[in-house]
Amino acid sequence: MIIPVIIEPIYDVESIWCAETRIGLERELSRKKYSLLEIDPMTYTSYDYQKLPRTRANDRLVVLIGTSPKWISQALAFLSDNGVGVLLVSCQPPENAQVRGVVRIDYAAGIGQLLAHLSDCGCLRPALYGCYADSSADLIKRWSFAERLGPNARIFENHGSLADCANEFISDSSYFDSVICANDIAAASLIQHLHAAGIRIPRDIQVVCFGSSEISRLFSPSITSLTLDNTEVGQQTVMAYAYLAKTDGDVNISVRVRGKLIIRESSCVANTITAAEQPLTREPVFTTGFYDDHEVQTFTRLERILLGCDTIDREILRLISTEVTTEKIAEQLSLAVETVRYRIRRILSNAGLKTRAELLSFITGSGFGEVITEQKTNQA
Repeated sequence: MIIPVIIEPIYDVESIWCAETRIGLERELSRKKYSLLEIDPMTYTSYDYQKLPRTRANDRLVVLIGTSPKWISQALAFLSDNGVGVLLVSCQPPENAQVRGVVRIDYAAGIGQLLAHLSDCGCLRPALYGCYADSSADLIKRWSFAERLGPNARIFENHGSLADCANEFISDSSYFDSVICANDIAAASLIQHLHAAGIRIPRDIQVVCFGSSEISRLFSPSITSLTLDNTEVGQQTVMAYAYLAKTDGDVNISVRVRGKLIIRESSCVANTITAAEQPLTREPVFTTGFYDDHEVQTFTRLERILLGCDTIDREILRLISTEVTTEKIAEQLSLAVETVRYRIRRILSNAGLKTRAELLSFITGSGFGEVITEQKTNQA
């Protein structure tokens, strides 16, 4: 079986979740001995869809992966006009959109899980933080949070700058005893800004988030997270496509992958802050791209470094941060010099950097030395 896939351009290039989804896709494709056909998202409107194999229901079907409501709506409209069915992945379909199936994380249930955890910790005044207007996933989180908290819901939107979002939250922080962050990048950024403002985590405010990445695990304090198993989303996508392709008639399916709560240092401490009720914030206004934000780019680079590093790599990074020569690193770690050079080149490639000097500047200049080398201190 051949499974054609179109991936929203920005996420295929920048996103960790998309990389994880691709891993799941490729893993299940290999297991089933299916083939992947990638359709260029920049030129998908000129692709000859008549070349695609027909399903048992005598239609043509593609997998569409993305989260931007605007881009997804345009792609769905085009594919529908050309008689191509869609299995939509990682996005809630727009109202009245015709799709054969949906596979995505169950973000609404995730909001419920995080609120229940905060309630168990004694937190009664949570905020939702860092929701991005052009993200289907964040719109679901926003809707679920507002539905559960009603008029007491406070939502802080990311209009393209996490720094501005943090400043807005900090100005109202005395109202809250906890905050749910839309993703781990937003959570790590907020913790840094709160710490700079003298607000202690978790003693003053408890922080939880979606997306249990290496950042969540290694940050200081480590961040309580609801895991997002995008690898499972990728695997479920292959199974859902195969089911639809082999089924007669007009069948639609919906798959929701639930998250798992991992409790870490940023929550679960008694909290006695009282907060005033506040109305729901304004409707989101889309301005710039999520990945245009300098903080997002920095944390994304950090995550790429962490994902590609083992214990030896982290020790190499620790020694690089002390400006030890490659030869000295090899001597201290009992490695061949060429082995150390190879590992440094691999780290540079993962980070999108060209020179060791750039890597040193990133480690020392961004303040992530302790995170990268896993030598944490307690900020609480």
